[in-house]
Amino acid sequence: MKKFSLVFVFVSIVIISFSQVPVVEWQEKIGSNNDDEFYSVVNSGGSYGIGGMQKDINDQAQGWFISVSDFGQTFWERKLNFTDKTLISSVAINRDYSYTIAGYTYERKGYRRDLFYMRLDSKGQKISKKVMGGKFKDGASNVLAVRDGGDLIIGYFSEDENENIWAIRVNKFSSEMWQKTYDITEMDHSVSSVFTFDGNFMICANTYTSQKKWDVSFIRINAETGVQKWIKTIGDDFNNSANDFIRTWDSAYVFCGVTETEETAKDLWVVKIDDDTNIIWEKTFGWSMNEEANAIYEKSDGNLLVCGYTESKGNGMLDFWVMELDGDGNLLWEQTFGSDANDVAYDITEADDGGIVVVGSTFDGENKLDGYVIKLAY
Repeated sequence: MKKFSLVFVFVSIVIISFSQVPVVEWQEKIGSNNDDEFYSVVNSGGSYGIGGMQKDINDQAQGWFISVSDFGQTFWERKLNFTDKTLISSVAINRDYSYTIAGYTYERKGYRRDLFYMRLDSKGQKISKKVMGGKFKDGASNVLAVRDGGDLIIGYFSEDENENIWAIRVNKFSSEMWQKTYDITEMDHSVSSVFTFDGNFMICANTYTSQKKWDVSFIRINAETGVQKWIKTIGDDFNNSANDFIRTWDSAYVFCGVTETEETAKDLWVVKIDDDTNIIWEKTFGWSMNEEANAIYEKSDGNLLVCGYTESKGNGMLDFWVMELDGDGNLLWEQTFGSDANDVAYDITEADDGGIVVVGSTFDGENKLDGYVIKLAY
């Protein structure tokens, strides 16, 4: 593995208010001689667990998980080394500081794609592993650490090419407590899940409607049994998709993603909803090209961190786009980071010192992708 510091040639900063704007404390480009990407990051108490994929010499993707210090040094890394293509899409930190990682794998011969989840100890050693699925395309989208030490894994399960939402509840020993599938439309793709304020779960998903467009749907389920309580949908005449979904301290929820209109290209979209999915506020950010939010995180002060990409500004075709919003969705500041090629931010979290850690991928100048981690400090 190669690891070296990256100095981007272009940084764009826009200050909308008198809020303090963070500066780059450090940034690291981490990769091999092939394509590498980071998709998920968690703060594990002074270090960061980061999951993604790394291609081998045969151009075969393998799940890749690393631990990085608060100063950007790699403590350790783990390559999953399944028998076939594998990708980590989500990472959760459990109460005992173990990790649960989940995604998809082609490990089972004769099957198209399966969901997998693994629990690793704080040093990255395997505690347990489970691969499950049918005969079509299955996988995990998100892992939610549960207060009893277990996890809720949500993903997608395909039957006859129709994709349904799949939820699997496991205990702290990774033993299955229940699993359910939920069918909203012929094509449903889960995004994320949260605890509700009544002690249950709510799943956010993208659903393809009979009008041939995408809407954002929410499923409230019983935490003990997985039984569906209700389904509600947010949409209009155009395509709308969510990429992340969180619960906020003020008894509400926020999701982010992308929205389209007839007049413009794709815009970054952030929406706050109440417990019944009524919209409290919604904001769009964008220019003449395409913009999209991939992740959102609520800071300890109640502000919201959003990351994704912009095609309209910056130095390359796509650039990292990071912004902070106040609790009402007003833009406080935004920054782009990028090379002269494609750079995409996939996940974001808050550091113990109040800074920001963002992960994603960047082109390295040799026509291949590397994992990218940036630490911002106020």
